[in-house]
Amino acid sequence: MTDNHALAQKALAAVDHGILITDPKGVIVAVNPALLTITGFTEEQLVGARPSVFNSGAMPREYFQRLWTTISSGAVWKEEIENRRADGSLYYAYQIISPVIGPDGTITAYVAIQHDVTANRQLREELQAIFVNTQDALFLLNVERDGELRFVKVNPEMERLSGRSSEEIRGRTPAEAFPGQTAREMNQRYRQCLTTAAPSEYEETLSLPGGTRYWNTRLYPVMEDGKVTQIVGCSRDISERKQMEEELRYLSEMDTLTGVANRRKTWEELEREVSRAQRHHHATSVLMIDIDHFKTINDNFGHETGDAVLRGVTTIATATLRPADRLGRWGGEEFLVILPETPQSGAGILAERLRGAIAESRLVRNHTVTVSIGIATLPQEVNISDPIEVVAQELLRRADANLYRAKEGGRNRVCTSET
Repeated sequence: MTDNHALAQKALAAVDHGILITDPKGVIVAVNPALLTITGFTEEQLVGARPSVFNSGAMPREYFQRLWTTISSGAVWKEEIENRRADGSLYYAYQIISPVIGPDGTITAYVAIQHDVTANRQLREELQAIFVNTQDALFLLNVERDGELRFVKVNPEMERLSGRSSEEIRGRTPAEAFPGQTAREMNQRYRQCLTTAAPSEYEETLSLPGGTRYWNTRLYPVMEDGKVTQIVGCSRDISERKQMEEELRYLSEMDTLTGVANRRKTWEELEREVSRAQRHHHATSVLMIDIDHFKTINDNFGHETGDAVLRGVTTIATATLRPADRLGRWGGEEFLVILPETPQSGAGILAERLRGAIAESRLVRNHTVTVSIGIATLPQEVNISDPIEVVAQELLRRADANLYRAKEGGRNRVCTSET
């Protein structure tokens, strides 16, 4: 018996968790060194006292009533509690209180094991503060036993950006929390993370109750025993960045005065159309358009009128051309029109229609605005081995030469290589 008692004492001393033993009335009869380290009390201060010596005052009387009702019935009590050290400072402990049942079925003692979780508690509080105050939308998904994915937690930023409250999201699947197409896109991404068990990052556009937004989303799988049990999501609203990118793209590709493609963008579209014509062996035509006597308009009526004429010609051309045709400002008072799958005869009809519409307009009071147009056509039998850039440049050279002939011929004319 003495040997067993000595062994028990050694075991208590070796345990890292704090342990105290009370008699059936709750008086402390034994403590281990770890408890003394955690609480700062001495053995003399604790033995003979009651566990209320640790009471921080944070827990209500009803808490202790429930505790004693539970353990006196022979059940185990488990809970995190806030306690007080000998110096008055507070600490958090996860404690397990187990009754010791004697041979006759009565309780002979209570054993309480305390694990100091103060550091963990502080870390949780810090993480919660980050979770609540971060400018990113954060969410946590549980992987249920049936494979269903359910939201278990979202932060305030997620609520604000999504237009859904925590109550509307928590415990629900993506399909239950968000509209149809949005939910399907979310679910596809989440399941990909679940299948690969690897982090992922992507950009997405989602139509949410809070509005359509652009997101940069990162997903992180949480693994337990080799399986994904949760997915942590972090989404950043990049709508402003996307809008800025779109504005920069517009400025780099579009002519700000007329609202049509600029020279660089028009050249890219011409190369693309030439490449398509080479592959599919169909004719493609271009119109090189120049506003007649444009310098005179600027000199006599002012640059504001000149700008208005440029915008007016753009409006008339846009209304006259077909949806597939592409109009670009080539520079100054020159415009280039790309006519996909259009032979020279069709290009001539469109060019005459456009020339006539502009001549009949009243873009400037007491002055008739006219244009000259040169046409060039890429024939169906174009050599597909010729470099695209070379073919496109030759097409423009011929259109420009025909434009020059239209100017030399008296302006307000359409010229092709055959006219």
